[in-house]
Amino acid sequence: MCLDQCSEITDTTLRCLAAEGNALRCLSLSGCRLVTDNGVAAIAIGCHSLTSLDLSRCTRLSDASLTALYGCKALESLRFSHLFDATGAAIGLLGAFCTTLRSLRVDNCPNIIDTDLQPFATLASTQLQRLEIVACQRITDGVIEALDDIGSLRHLSLARCCNITGGIRLHGIEHTCGCIAMR
Repeated sequence: MCLDQCSEITDTTLRCLAAEGNALRCLSLSGCRLVTDNGVAAIAIGCHSLTSLDLSRCTRLSDASLTALYGCKALESLRFSHLFDATGAAIGLLGAFCTTLRSLRVDNCPNIIDTDLQPFATLASTQLQRLEIVACQRITDGVIEALDDIGSLRHLSLARCCNITGGIRLHGIEHTCGCIAMR
């Protein structure tokens, strides 16, 4: 279900959707600026079959939204951006709780650092195949070392991360990752 840029979508809307949305598999809320942690929590609790969620440009979200998503056991694809109040630790723990996650895009989240992504590498159960980190100012060349052990990773994109120097040594990641893009 695509509700992108719907300016009238609120937490109340999401609670109603969650009450009837047990079979909902895909939900895109990109740019729904009235959505808060309460709405995301309702979706996480009520939509057990959810495999894909886009929270890009939902600027009122914090760690509470990310921790609510830990209960989404079927989640395979997650996108979020502009989470200015979210900590990197909450993002990293997605790797511990969302073990079916195959695709993750993190865009313009200023509190994320390299080691926050390490739980994705240290968990043998990780399924992560695609990781896109875009415009996260605190990500450095050290991200490659933090991600080096993700054997399932096939696509890594590090775009507009101003502290990536280009002098990255790819270690072992180039043997498993089919596509590495740094722009």
